[in-house]
Amino acid sequence: MTCEPCIALCADMSTNSPRSDDSWHLFMKQFANSVQHITGQELEVKAASDGNSMTVVEQEMEALRTQVDKLSEEVSDDIDMLNLRLTFCLGLAHRAAK
Repeated sequence: MTCEPCIALCADMSTNSPRSDDSWHLFMKQFANSVQHITGQELEVKAASDGNSMTVVEQEMEALRTQVDKLSEEVSDDIDMLNLRLTFCLGLAHRAAK
């Protein structure tokens, strides 16, 4: 398999980048069709409705914020545990030095 179609497609993408939502949708359809012979899969490109796509994005952002908060809390708990262990070890070392 040759990469010439991919190279031509990338060159076309850089010179003919979409300027509006309609042209972006058309561009994505053309891209999907141009790589179908490579992937062996047919891709359906649907136009996003503004309200629905924003709701999906907002939901995903909220889920990511929740995940970041949870991970931050876990890191904080781990740091607290590490500090506790370090304090304990330093206390033992101090007693042993006496």
